[in-house]
Amino acid sequence: MIKKFSEILKIINGKNQKKVESEHGKYPIYGSGGVMGRADESLCPRDTVVIGRKGNINNPLFVEEPFWNVDTAFGLVADQEQLMPKYLYYFCKNFNFQSLSTTVTIPSLTKANLLNIQLSLPTMDIQKVVVNKLDKISILVDQYRGLLGLYDSIVKSRFIEMFGDTNNSMEWPIANVESIAKVKVGLVIKPTRFYSSSPTRYKAIRGLNISPFCINDTNWVYFTEDGAKSNKKTEVKENDVVVVRSGAPGTAAVVTKEYAGSNAIDVLIVEPDLTQIDPTYLCAYTNFPHGLKQISKGSGGAAQKHFNVEKYKNLTIFIPPLEKQKLFSIEKKEIDKSKFICLINA
Repeated sequence: MIKKFSEILKIINGKNQKKVESEHGKYPIYGSGGVMGRADESLCPRDTVVIGRKGNINNPLFVEEPFWNVDTAFGLVADQEQLMPKYLYYFCKNFNFQSLSTTVTIPSLTKANLLNIQLSLPTMDIQKVVVNKLDKISILVDQYRGLLGLYDSIVKSRFIEMFGDTNNSMEWPIANVESIAKVKVGLVIKPTRFYSSSPTRYKAIRGLNISPFCINDTNWVYFTEDGAKSNKKTEVKENDVVVVRSGAPGTAAVVTKEYAGSNAIDVLIVEPDLTQIDPTYLCAYTNFPHGLKQISKGSGGAAQKHFNVEKYKNLTIFIPPLEKQKLFSIEKKEIDKSKFICLINA
């Protein structure tokens, strides 16, 4: 049986948390990224699915206790006579909410669009079987994520071991990013006019496509050939570093050969001087507290954090010998190989 969300659930709008925030509050405060604090009051009942209204819209969360949701997050409450809350959660995990986004640079959802989503609704007995199987799979996935997180921790620990803490305990020379790299911003003004209605070979990198150290090969938009040719200044090259400006400012990845020639939309494009700085080292410095602390201080905006090109140009960075930077890059590649083996064996 096909049913719309409007027939099987209700949506609870989030609200500003300032009036209910309390350090020792009874209820957690949830945004689209998880717990943000504690509150004395709740808006949503237990077993509610949280969906981002703005920014992080493709990362549903399942909350098993009453909570307060902020104004950038919706609470989806299942009608439990028809729909198991966990079944709704797994459906949301596999639904592309990005396809419903009403904006380009900052993904956004509307309540009306959510209520029009349709799903195939089996009997409660079948829902229970599906949920039971997916719960077991989720446990295995979490175990592998723990292993992958361990590899990420090794990279971070090795960086600190080689280059010191954020206080420059090893007393390396310090410079501003603009002295060791060219920094510019991708296309910001009306990028949609260059979009293709179908996939082309001209991919456009947005903040959604950037995770720490790597490009996400999902949620692409594409430029037409004419659009790509008219925006050569926003084209990225191999070894460039792309940095998120909005949402999760400071998240950085190195452009590999397969993504060279892509355009960039509303992200920073950093072209390192390879005689002074290694791209992987620069990327790590940006992703780790060494850079993120500075980026956090320079980020503005209330609901959606934003970081501009001039702030990144003025970011201070340690400059160890290039040979040492390259050694870190080699070691990280070896760790990534182990991580990849873990993934293919999952």
